[in-house]
Amino acid sequence: MPTALPELAGESRIKVVTYPLPRTISLYTNLTTPVLSDPRIREAIDRPALATQVLGYSATAAEQPCRGRASTLSSMSVPPDPTLTYHTSAEAVGLMDELCGVYADAYGAVPGEDIDQKSSAFRERASTALRGVNYSLVSAHAGDEMVGFAFGYSLQPESGWWDGLSPAPPEGFLKETGSRTVVLSEIEVRRARQGKGLGRAVHDAFLSQRAEERATLASNPKAVDTHALYEHWGWQKMGIVPDQRGSYYREYVLFVLELPLATRGR
Repeated sequence: MPTALPELAGESRIKVVTYPLPRTISLYTNLTTPVLSDPRIREAIDRPALATQVLGYSATAAEQPCRGRASTLSSMSVPPDPTLTYHTSAEAVGLMDELCGVYADAYGAVPGEDIDQKSSAFRERASTALRGVNYSLVSAHAGDEMVGFAFGYSLQPESGWWDGLSPAPPEGFLKETGSRTVVLSEIEVRRARQGKGLGRAVHDAFLSQRAEERATLASNPKAVDTHALYEHWGWQKMGIVPDQRGSYYREYVLFVLELPLATRGR
């Protein structure tokens, strides 16, 4: 049976209960539907209207009337919580087909784009990233199925990552030491899991283990909804760079996020 967390007993708008699920907390509020959240519970409590940082679960229409009170899980069909796992580059080699499968599923068929060409370009990027300094991968599995991932590496001075950045950044911004910046090279979630917080969980899990001062990522300039999501997560848009050899788009928007995550505002 669930048990209430005593330290939250004075919060009239929130009922918090814990279940015997590793690293999982269930929130019930009168402002949001029930969600399953990772340990960043304090953020959800402080900002209940944004309490949507879920790991693989969202309330069905039948559960909507439960706002403001705790419900039992006995009558609910709860999908398995994704398990987050860290991998080295050597381990990631054996996961390449699964990574490509998640990527293809995440994008699906987009009018005007060749999914085979796009998937092929992703495989090439993902294979190249394996050779990056301090490469790491975070995978999310629900049962035996990979449902999301994020990977990246330390940006090196000779990479040319910032070449052609417009508008020109502040003095000193472009300096790279090999340990100053981590590239969040890819972050993807299967379509059935999108919009349920898994992307944020994978994102934070990856970045929380990095020792660099800041993170950067590149995005399709037309993906304005994705840009808004990144900015909601705290990323700052720095400008546009022309494509590099082997890139899918002709130009990219670059974002930056200060690290560590624990010290930045939410």
